[in-house]
Amino acid sequence: MKPNTSALRVDVPDDDSNPATPAQPEALGPEPSSRSRPKYSPGALFATAAAKIGLGSRPGSKQAGHGHGVQRDSVNPLSRAAHAASYRRSIELNEQLPEVAKAKAAPKRRSIRESFLKAVKIKGKKGAAKSEQNLTVQEDVRLVSHNDGPLEEFETNRVVTSKYNVVTFLPRFLFEMFSRAAYLYFLLQAALSWWSVVSPFGGVGSTAALVFVLVVAGVKAVWEDTKRHQEDKRMNTSITHKVNADGSVTDMAWTDVKVGDFLMVKDDELFPADMVCIYSALPDKVCFIKTTNLDGETNLKIRRPMDLKGVQVDDVKAAMDLRFTLTTELPNRNLHKFRGKLSLKVTPEQEQQLQQEGLSPAVATLLPAGEIPAPIPENGTDGMPGRSGHDIVRESPEALLRGSVRTPSHLPVPAGKDDMPGHGGDITRESPVTMSEMLLRGCMLKNSHYVVGMVVYTGRESRIQMNSSHTPLKVGSFDRFLNLQISLVIFMQIAMALFCAIANYIWQKTEGKKHYYLALNYDTQGIYSSWVAQICINFLTFWILLSYLVPISLFVTMEIVKFWQGFVFINFDPHMRDPKTGDHARCRNSGLNEDLGKVEYVFSDKTGTLTSNEMQLRMIAIKGVPYGTLDFRLEDHPQLSGIAALKRFDARLAKAAASVHKGDKATWASLLNAGGSSHNVLSHATSYPDGLGGGAGGDYETVSVHSEPANPGLGAAGEANSTLGQHLVDFWTNVCICQSLIIEENPKAGGLPIYQGPSPDEVALVEGARQVGFEFKNRSQSSVVLSVFGEDVVFEVLNVMEYTSERGCMSVIARAPDGTIRLYCKGSDTKVMAKLRGRSKQPQPALHQRTEENLSMFARQGLRTLVLGTKIIHEDDYVEWDARYQEAATSFEDRDTKMNNLGNEIEQDLELVGVTAIEDKLQDGVPTAIATLLEAGVRVWMITGDKQETAINIGVSCKLVSNPETIMILNVDEKQEHDTCMKEAGAKLHAMLEQTEKLQTDDNSDLLPSGELAVDGPTLTFILADKQMTRDLAELSSRCAGVVICRSSPSQKAAIVRMMMDYELRKAAGNSWGLWRW
Repeated sequence: MKPNTSALRVDVPDDDSNPATPAQPEALGPEPSSRSRPKYSPGALFATAAAKIGLGSRPGSKQAGHGHGVQRDSVNPLSRAAHAASYRRSIELNEQLPEVAKAKAAPKRRSIRESFLKAVKIKGKKGAAKSEQNLTVQEDVRLVSHNDGPLEEFETNRVVTSKYNVVTFLPRFLFEMFSRAAYLYFLLQAALSWWSVVSPFGGVGSTAALVFVLVVAGVKAVWEDTKRHQEDKRMNTSITHKVNADGSVTDMAWTDVKVGDFLMVKDDELFPADMVCIYSALPDKVCFIKTTNLDGETNLKIRRPMDLKGVQVDDVKAAMDLRFTLTTELPNRNLHKFRGKLSLKVTPEQEQQLQQEGLSPAVATLLPAGEIPAPIPENGTDGMPGRSGHDIVRESPEALLRGSVRTPSHLPVPAGKDDMPGHGGDITRESPVTMSEMLLRGCMLKNSHYVVGMVVYTGRESRIQMNSSHTPLKVGSFDRFLNLQISLVIFMQIAMALFCAIANYIWQKTEGKKHYYLALNYDTQGIYSSWVAQICINFLTFWILLSYLVPISLFVTMEIVKFWQGFVFINFDPHMRDPKTGDHARCRNSGLNEDLGKVEYVFSDKTGTLTSNEMQLRMIAIKGVPYGTLDFRLEDHPQLSGIAALKRFDARLAKAAASVHKGDKATWASLLNAGGSSHNVLSHATSYPDGLGGGAGGDYETVSVHSEPANPGLGAAGEANSTLGQHLVDFWTNVCICQSLIIEENPKAGGLPIYQGPSPDEVALVEGARQVGFEFKNRSQSSVVLSVFGEDVVFEVLNVMEYTSERGCMSVIARAPDGTIRLYCKGSDTKVMAKLRGRSKQPQPALHQRTEENLSMFARQGLRTLVLGTKIIHEDDYVEWDARYQEAATSFEDRDTKMNNLGNEIEQDLELVGVTAIEDKLQDGVPTAIATLLEAGVRVWMITGDKQETAINIGVSCKLVSNPETIMILNVDEKQEHDTCMKEAGAKLHAMLEQTEKLQTDDNSDLLPSGELAVDGPTLTFILADKQMTRDLAELSSRCAGVVICRSSPSQKAAIVRMMMDYELRKAAGNSWGLWRW
């Protein structure tokens, strides 16, 4: 264990209302102007400044030439993910400590340590934890120690999901069976049949029939529960890796995991228990987890190790040498929040070394790996001496967020005597623990090599188990219907038996006495003088006589049929088998077989559900001209690269690339150093002057900005190749820079590096760019390295505006080697096309029209499209905008909104570069499956965010749409006034309802739905805003066999499902009795 010597303290002004720029060392001198430098090399100014003060460079500091006294937001994907986790951590801390919100106005500030201890008061090992405002009340806490005292015994990690065991099977099974009306009826019937006074039959027959039914049901229950026991055994005996005290790793079964154990979890392994992250193998000290088993989401989430207060953990052995106590809340079901406190013990020598390095205990984990805070003036900060050794994060909400972006305050740590060197030996450093450091059971580690964590909750106390209920008694809809029918039969049987009993008594008193040989005048067995007793005995007798109204054989047949359907027909169906693994479908419960036939709607996403989510680049378009064909697949020719791959992809591109690459060397060097073409060339509306497009057409408008030829001295064809070659560099540079991928080593010897990222589209594009000669080669904390036809080019990444569903695009601002600042934007056509320069000023209608035609053509071929735009930004404009952007990044209130607004502001007036077209193949068997569902009368919906043409084409490919010419398209022009759009949507809905009603009347096809419908997201927004139109759309959709929803948002997907559920429930309620569907 050794202190972190790569980080120093950062000071900021104490007055939040009037921030001042921290004093900078005079040795740095004045900041040079970017326009006065003949050539800019990313990071050169950092190195110069660092050399003068004897420190390493710090990307993003003021010495970099664009600082403003505000800590810069990180541009590295892993660091950005870590900062996002820190931001969420700050939000959670603010919720945990409500008194912090008043700290700024209070006369005396508290540290996080004081506030947290005041919010969570620990009395012994089990104390009371109450916030001052009674936000959360907890009676107990849990203490988990490592090298700091003995551990308590907690719940084992054994998990049982089975329903029965040897002891509980009989009572629980009998209770479940007799909780049904039918079996309770047969039990009563069998019991009465043994009473000879009222039963005309013996009790053996009815009892044997009941026992036989129970045995059949019991065998089925035992068989099903045996499968659960086998699954429990497989899970409990799964292997995980325990880290021993000496740092060695041994395998152990999940069931042997205990609270306090240190476990190593590797990529693609599940976490065996709820753990707190201690160490990550990634250089940036973060890890990625997949939470599909918890919340169904497939996107990766970021987690980070606990804040170890500057103590450096370089390997597994260093993690095992830590001494700390973790105070946590009791086990609960909350999957989104966690409250805990780390008490880390350090020796006085370690504490002294940390203080000598000037390291704040709260700063180390807030800095991404490799970044160094700004130096401290000798006289302290703002002329206030004595504030150079013990800074912590501010307690105000704004400062908590600044802590997540590495901006601490001056306030000294108010340590007690046990926390100061020389008092009590070891020194305790405390920090809060939130969900950002938790690794929950059931999650899977991805793209992180391995992590080491300490177990906090095991077995039934883990979050996933606390959110899972006991295995319920599953009753199918037919069983519920049968129970209802049996209840009605029982009421009818009661009425008949009562009528017969009363009639029998009346006959005895009137006609029966006339027949002396019946001896009805004497009290004998079955003959009573009391009329009440006589009627009751007669009632039970007639009840038994009428018992065969409910045949017990029906239930025997049902149990046998369900068992055979589930465990023979389903489990061994040759058509329900994974072709890759050979595994059959597994029916875990046969009680719901009949509900499979009652499914009326199937709502499906496209990407990853109907398609395989394996993206491959197929075609591109540059300045309105398409290139490539669907027939040629780059991935099938790995031996091709560079110009050779471009030649096979499209000969025009290869010729243009060779023209600029092998032509004038000065022009090529200038093109690379500038990060792309000049403003004049970039703003060209076409790559082919004088219509030399090679079939692309010659209807091109002239360039709006007067400029010299791209390469003077060339002929028309040569100039066309030069212009296209420069646009080609613009295109692929945009692809390689505007992405958030990380590079991993290929485990295969000699293999190409592997790109990893949350978006498969980005992986496909960057892999395609690498094959044609534009390789994304490396990424540092603040720069990316591209290899363009073998020549390395370093770009300094200044800002990253992440993709969100609201923005619909991603943008990266980068500085080229010569100092040119460019914005690279990539996103959906609707979002990026609205940001183009020609949309607002200096129109380029022909270019936009050609691009729209390209988008439609790609969509008709079923390709996913993205539009690329680039913009050159003036230095002064960027500095002014960046100051506001960095301020927004440190804002606590409406942070995302402010950053999105500033991102939209800088993204305006883009120059259109081109369009990418990516293929996402259908999964095997999808067309057959959808055709089978439609034939069975099941209505299938496909909901996607793609363009309408793409969605319809995919619908045709998967046989959801039979004829694209006859599909009903419900669209409105969203650019019109709101009222106009509402009226148009209502009119189209009414017309389509009449059309489908007439179609059903003419065809007399009320049994199966017919017709197909396509609706886009903007139109759906108008429809869902009106209740009547929502009902009309639900009715129209119910008459259609297939529905395609395109350009939809995630919220609309949920609204569509709710709309159809409400419609079906209203339809089932009826118009008269108002009975809900059973």
